This record gives sequence, C-alpha cells and structure tokens, in this order.
Amino acid sequence: MKSSRRLYIFCGGGSRRMGRDKALLELNGETLLSRQVRRTAPLFAEIVLLAGGNSYDLPNRTVQDTIPNAGPLAGLLAALDDQKSADTVAVLPVDIPNLTDSTLQLLSETNLTPDLDALTLQNDETVQPLAGIYTTALAQPLRHYLEDGQRMVMKFLGSIRSGSIEVTEDQLININYPDDYGKIRDRVDSNQT
Repeated sequence: MKSSRRLYIFCGGGSRRMGRDKALLELNGETLLSRQVRRTAPLFAEIVLLAGGNSYDLPNRTVQDTIPNAGPLAGLLAALDDQKSADTVAVLPVDIPNLTDSTLQLLSETNLTPDLDALTLQNDETVQPLAGIYTTALAQPLRHYLEDGQRMVMKFLGSIRSGSIEVTEDQLININYPDDYGKIRDRVDSNQT
C-alpha cells in the first residue's frame, strides 16, 4: 500500500571518487536512479529527485539545492524545505542498491515518535545518515548549521535526536569507487534482482 510520505532520492553528487555520475551506472541494464525510482514508486506518494546541479531524463520532479556546493546536507535541506504538506520526509541515496523491499516499506510507513527528529538506517556501528526519515522541523536548525559553514553529515546527526532502523550489513553497501560498482554489478547480475 502506498503511503502519503514523499521520498527524496539523493542523486546530485559530483561522483568524484567514481569518476562518472553514479546515478547513471547500470545494474541489469537499468540505471541506479531508474532502479531506485522503480522499486520505491509503489510505496511512496511521490518520488522527488535531489539532483543538485544534475538533470536526468525521468518524469520525476527535481528539487535543486537552495545552498549551492554545501554537500548532501544541502540536499536534505532542499527536501525539508520542499515538503509543505507533511511533517516528515524519507530520503535515500541513489548509490545503495541492496535495500530489501521490507526496508523500503519501513521507510514509507514508520512514524517518528515525539522524542525523535530522525530515524536512519543502521547496522551495528555503521550508520547511513542519508537513508532515513527526518522531521521537517529540522529545516531551520539545518539551515543555520549550513550557513555557519558546517558540512559534516554525522556531526549534524549527532546534534539532533536520532534513532535507527536496524538493517542487515549488506543493505548499507554503497557504490563510491569503480571496484564497489564491479562487485555489486557482479552480485546483482548473478542474482538477477
């Protein structure tokens, strides 16, 4: 069942370590971005692309960063600013393709308790701060954080009231380097997912 929550996909990074746009890398003939959109579309009210300065040939609405060159937190701020009709947003990076259907469903359905500002995906000590649920009430504190020249995602996460959604370790594997892409591509191709 589709939730009323919007999902914002981070796909606007520079992909410097990869050497080319990670959103356009292919698994089984489908780009990472198209794959994330396809898998999440049945679960969320809308899928919005946090494209930074990038543009993609998809029908999804795109939101640009309001603070340029401020890294992924600028994308999160853009999502929080964009969401006017609900008190939470879900976010997901384009480069973690191993999330299970049940984890994606949790991102669409789980509600924040009043004592939390965010829930992020985690396995033991590994936290994926760009995959989770955030309250839109964080827009102002995040704007101030970025305007003060701060860019560290984990430092911001440590400054708010956050909890976690526990997932298996392999779900948090992300693609940063060509070797990462090769390993995940081989695995997906052999599993045909």
